[in-house]
Amino acid sequence: MENSADPSATAASGFSENLVIARQPIFDKDMAIFGYELLFRQCDEEHCTEIVDFDRATMKMIADGFSLATAGVDPWKKACVNVTRDSLLSDCVSALPPDRVVLELPAAVLIDDALLAKCRALKDMGFHLTLDNYKPHPGVEQLLELADYVKIAIPDFDGKQVAAMRRELKKYSCGLIASRIETWEMFSGSKFLGFDYFQGFFFAQAEVVPGRKAPGVSAVRLKLVKDLSREDIDLKDLAATISMDPSLSVRLLKFINTTAFCLLDKVDSIGRAVSILGVVPLKRWTMAALLADSDASDKGREVTLMSLHRALFLSSLASAGYIKGAGRDSLFLLGLLSNADSLFGMKMEELVADIPIEQCIKDALLLKPGNGLTDFMLLLKDIEQNDWKAATAVLYKYRIPYVTAAKLYMQASHAAGDALAKMSG
Repeated sequence: MENSADPSATAASGFSENLVIARQPIFDKDMAIFGYELLFRQCDEEHCTEIVDFDRATMKMIADGFSLATAGVDPWKKACVNVTRDSLLSDCVSALPPDRVVLELPAAVLIDDALLAKCRALKDMGFHLTLDNYKPHPGVEQLLELADYVKIAIPDFDGKQVAAMRRELKKYSCGLIASRIETWEMFSGSKFLGFDYFQGFFFAQAEVVPGRKAPGVSAVRLKLVKDLSREDIDLKDLAATISMDPSLSVRLLKFINTTAFCLLDKVDSIGRAVSILGVVPLKRWTMAALLADSDASDKGREVTLMSLHRALFLSSLASAGYIKGAGRDSLFLLGLLSNADSLFGMKMEELVADIPIEQCIKDALLLKPGNGLTDFMLLLKDIEQNDWKAATAVLYKYRIPYVTAAKLYMQASHAAGDALAKMSG
């Protein structure tokens, strides 16, 4: 029964195998998700090229990919898509749903009457408009009057420059997005300066308070994660662990009774659910559910989704024979625990100290050089940040074709969203 219980065994359907989509969350001041920036690339055997200049055929593919990228996302969350002047002036963007989409136009775009008229027409249709990579320059005021949002890449400027731009932009009725926020310190500083929204991978970093331990429920969950990491755990122990947690018990029964298992009779006992799933799939499901429960906020859910996506992607690479020296289950665990420091608010060194896992997995979680699995941790970060140029080194080293990486990455994305939705019941 292992394959039926493993989300990675379910291939995403309905998308082009050479299309890869990176989804980056944008948070508001309270760390609730405002929306996502969607980044599209088209891959062949040796390249992954960013798609920004859309012809009609490509736009159809993007429209199909849009459905995949927003699967499981609340319909009132915005989806931000980069566009060029040419694609904006064409009718191609009309393939996207205007009530959900924010069009991101480079702030340095050539501004003329045709562009301004098109922006007004698109806004009348319901689209919102963001000026991306903003910096002051003559003539941009006409676009600022139409913009709903302005995005500023914080690392490109010093504090005085950012503060000056913030003061100047107050005269316009647009929300301010701070992008490339990589640390909690950058988030706090941008928030202090009056930014409204924040984009970057700061949310996946551990917000560590020295001496703080995982409190209450989180401490219990962390202990269960450690217990489940034991290789000698059996079905009886697993059933006992799950039965002690009412929330886990209910969610497991809901999960096992979904249509994915094609069962004729309803499963109404933890013992039977455990026997149907088997040790390995049940350990995977339980650990993912425990991590999901450790932080129920928007930020926590996004980190859990990223962790599950990583786990499924790494295990699929292992199944395809691209990762040597560690098994599929170990790679799943590596991906699943890769953001545990963020979920529990503790240093990774403290978290892995007494977890009974292979040393190579611990070393990869700590990003120690000289460990082959660390390469794949770096690969994950490069792909998540849409930096396929940086990912090239690892892909070439392990002879992974771009199109294969793209296909497995998107399949893992689809399966992760589906699995998280089912376990969130």
